[in-house]
Amino acid sequence: MDYAELQNLVEELSEVPYIESEVTHIFTSGNRKLLSLQYSKAEKQFLVSHMELGQTILYNKAEQAAAAILEALESLEGTPSNL
Repeated sequence: MDYAELQNLVEELSEVPYIESEVTHIFTSGNRKLLSLQYSKAEKQFLVSHMELGQTILYNKAEQAAAAILEALESLEGTPSNL
């Protein structure tokens, strides 16, 4: 998945109809669950969780969340991202 596709995926979470639901995207590598992505309508922020670390980081902008996800996936999977 390249940056543009990922940014679109992130942005969609803050738009109708997704904003009216609780949608979680899970990013995996094989059987490993690496990251999750959610949007908090109440906080108006994107939540990116590193599942193996139990750490969640909040982002105000879709671009920030998308960049953080690509960077984390590159680090966790050991493969370069498609920026």
